[in-house]
Amino acid sequence: MAYPLPPHKYSALGLGVLTILIGVQLGRYRFEFAWLVWLGLIPERFLSIDYFPIFP
Repeated sequence: MAYPLPPHKYSALGLGVLTILIGVQLGRYRFEFAWLVWLGLIPERFLSIDYFPIFP
C-alpha cells in the first residue's frame, strides 16, 4: 500500500488519519460476531492477552 502513495503525500496523510479515526471509533462498539476480530471489531465477551488488531 505504501508504493503508490509517495507521490501523493497529503493523500497518504489523510489515509493514515482516517485509518486511526476508524480504529478509535470502532473500538467503542461491541459486536455479536467474532470473525472480524483481526480488524479490530471486538465481540461482546472477548478476552485475549495477545490481541493486536490491524486498526488500533
